Amino acid sequence: MQGCIKQLSLLALLCCLSFLAQAATVNLGNDDSLPTRNISASVGVLIDRSDMLGIQDVSSASFADRFKSQDLKQIHLGFQRHRVWLKICISNPEGIDQSAVINLDKASLANIDFYQPTAAGQFLVEKAGSHTPQVIGDLPGTGYLFIAHVTAHSTATFYFSIKSDLTLSFPVLLSSLYQAGISLSWKNMIYGSGLGLLISILIYHIFVFIRTRQTPNLHYAWYTLAIGLYLAANAGYLGLYFFTQPYLQNFLEISGLLLSLLTASRFTQSFLKLHRLSPLTNQILWLQIALLSLLLIAIPWVPLLAIARISSLAAMFGSMLILGITLHAMWLGEAQAKVFLWAGTFSLLSVLLSVLLSFGRIDLPIPAGWMVLMATLLQGLIIILTMGMSVGKLRTELMQMRQRALAAESEIRSRSRFMMQLSHEMRTPMSGILGMSELLLDTPLTPNQHEYASTIQASTHSLLRILNDLLDYANSQSNQISIVSEPFELDALLKDCLDIFRSRAEDKHLELVGSRSKDLPNKALGDPTRLRQVISSLLRNALRYTHHGEIVLSLMAGSAPDTLRGEVRDTGIGIPAEQMAHLFTPDNNPNEQPETHFGLSICQQLIALMGGKIGAESEERHGSIFWFEVPLRAQTDDEPARLPFEDKLQGLRLLVVDDNHTSTRVIEQQSLSWGMKVTTSDNGAEALAIARNAATLGEPFDIIVLDHNMPGMSGLQLAARIKEDLLITNDVLVLMLTGVRMAPTMTMAINVGIRRVLTKPVTERDLKTAIAEELGHLDRQRPREREPKIADIQQHLRQLRVLIAEDNHLSQKVIRGMLQKLGVECSVVANGKEAVEEVSRRSYDIVLMDCDMPFVDGYVATQAIREWERQTRRRPIPILALTAHILDEHQARSLEVGMNEHLSKPVELSQLREALLRWSIY
Repeated sequence: MQGCIKQLSLLALLCCLSFLAQAATVNLGNDDSLPTRNISASVGVLIDRSDMLGIQDVSSASFADRFKSQDLKQIHLGFQRHRVWLKICISNPEGIDQSAVINLDKASLANIDFYQPTAAGQFLVEKAGSHTPQVIGDLPGTGYLFIAHVTAHSTATFYFSIKSDLTLSFPVLLSSLYQAGISLSWKNMIYGSGLGLLISILIYHIFVFIRTRQTPNLHYAWYTLAIGLYLAANAGYLGLYFFTQPYLQNFLEISGLLLSLLTASRFTQSFLKLHRLSPLTNQILWLQIALLSLLLIAIPWVPLLAIARISSLAAMFGSMLILGITLHAMWLGEAQAKVFLWAGTFSLLSVLLSVLLSFGRIDLPIPAGWMVLMATLLQGLIIILTMGMSVGKLRTELMQMRQRALAAESEIRSRSRFMMQLSHEMRTPMSGILGMSELLLDTPLTPNQHEYASTIQASTHSLLRILNDLLDYANSQSNQISIVSEPFELDALLKDCLDIFRSRAEDKHLELVGSRSKDLPNKALGDPTRLRQVISSLLRNALRYTHHGEIVLSLMAGSAPDTLRGEVRDTGIGIPAEQMAHLFTPDNNPNEQPETHFGLSICQQLIALMGGKIGAESEERHGSIFWFEVPLRAQTDDEPARLPFEDKLQGLRLLVVDDNHTSTRVIEQQSLSWGMKVTTSDNGAEALAIARNAATLGEPFDIIVLDHNMPGMSGLQLAARIKEDLLITNDVLVLMLTGVRMAPTMTMAINVGIRRVLTKPVTERDLKTAIAEELGHLDRQRPREREPKIADIQQHLRQLRVLIAEDNHLSQKVIRGMLQKLGVECSVVANGKEAVEEVSRRSYDIVLMDCDMPFVDGYVATQAIREWERQTRRRPIPILALTAHILDEHQARSLEVGMNEHLSKPVELSQLREALLRWSIY
């Protein structure tokens, strides 16, 4: 009865141990006469290669000599697909019956039959194993524990029939019930401490990753979790001691092994930075990860014995591959490879010994799981120390980077403030130069004097552009350039950009062509000012380096939806290949003109601010293509699909005559999109023959668009020949395209039958409108009918009274001279205080207000005037800021204090005139 109570107490305490993750000393009684012994060397082993032997066979006398002991610390049979029989003889010399615990200390044994002899000469059989419903033996533990009963003064022979899908390498232990509990407690303490340290390493790396976002820490955390899963399953804690379920232990052990190698490969990639250091080895590891993933997926469908062998070999060769890649990284100069090599060597050694042990090639005094656990802990400690130093170094570098960034930001702000002040100071004298040269050019001058004044004006404009580029560059460095989003028309943008460079292209005898693709909507939402700045800079650059041929500006849909692609193609000198990589940096070539590299650099920064990209393609002596793509949203809600008169152009026959093929092709594509039938020619003689032939066939041309300046037969000559030709009897509409300076007089054009002269480059809308007007489909909109007469404008300007608030004497003189030229009566004050007093004393139509003045500046003066107007209930006077401050923040402040418009110095006479007309009552 006492023995039964002792056994029940032992079972209860062992069950309690299954819920404890820490070591505990269990006092199960005073029976310690049988300490835990390793009896593996005394165990007889028989491999049943027929898989047909039973207990009666192996227990017979004929099989007694077939059992062979291995005389090793563990049973080593490797991966064995046959059933294995173990024979254990236990002698009891005492005078009382005794019980002992036989422990097959291997959690992955699939099927175990334990045969215990009876007094009648028969055998009682007990079943256990990871593939059986009950899984555990007589006692719970991390191995399979069976209680063997031996009567007094006798020897009993016990048999085990074992089948396993994993390696058969395990010790056989014999102990008393009490010592079995003590051994389990010690194992729990050691493994619990080791697995607890692994959990600590896991938590450490997760914490470091959360703080630093360093991916190697995250990958090592995954590796620690995977190796912990493998060790816990291999030691019998998962699937046997905890979560006792059939087949679970084998699945967790194999999965943990494969996941450990997979996560170790991923950690190696990130820790050694192989994607940058050695892309080839990085790809090799990706291949290994893919193969391991396939093995993981195949576990449920492939026999466990096969997958176990493959997994063991994969662990060995995969670890060797990681070690070889680490040596390669160290040879390439990776600083952390040496430390990683030391840490990896311990793991590799433990894996190699474990694999050799699993195949039964060596004998070790300790289980393989213990070696892997110790190697993993040592590796984890080395990795923590290494990555801890790396994190500390990274923090130091980040702090230094922040300090450098703050210093650079402060320097950029100082530079930007200096550039703004420099711009403000330079604009005042430049305003004087431009203003006086413009006034001078309107006076009677000799040809030489006119050339000198024009050169002064052009040089000052060039200097102003350089100053604007420098200021934009400084502002972009300090993030002071803002991008707006507003509706605009691409056709208007295209026309504005072409108009700016029309005269310069004509002076250099270059063909300037512009077009908008039909798949690109006209109305869009974006920043037209910045787009105009980018396109103008690219056109200016093309004009500078193109001496013959053409420059083509094309607007089309980008490669991605809702994007605009702009291209400026020229036939210039091209760009050397060595300069292409640094084309958009501001210091790419000190021999370049400053406008070139600063302008392109600013273009790149503006495009980047708009969320786009910019690039260039070039070939020396064959020209260049500069392109950009920016997001651009279409505004098509209120845009008609076709103009009202466009249907009436369909089917009309059009002849385009131009010696420039690009210009001809653009007009041809545009006309075809209108539904017209288009024929092209590149010279007058051929065009005349084509027109005569068409008339002879009864299909004369309705419209002929011809260039003026063509070799051989000019446009005027061709028009005259067409008018005189007896075969061409229909009233053909003839339009001429020409430059501003070489355009014929209207009388000359009318005399040869030309109905309209259009200035190159002509946009699609202008050409379409001109054709429609001349055909009578659209009322002609002559400038004199839609604009007031010049005499009326001059009379209106003479009636204006303008107050100039300006402290600089030169600026006063320039603005007053411009106003006098326009016939405007004006008064001058030198500061904001005088401006407020003057407005309150006399009546003025417009105030031109400088913002930066002594005593009271323009902003405060404007606020005072607006307050006086509210108090006296007077009509607000238009106040125009006329200042050298040009930044967006200055314009915003001007409007905020009550000014009506912001004009930047230097202001041209035409700009001043338009502003006066815009804000005066007319």
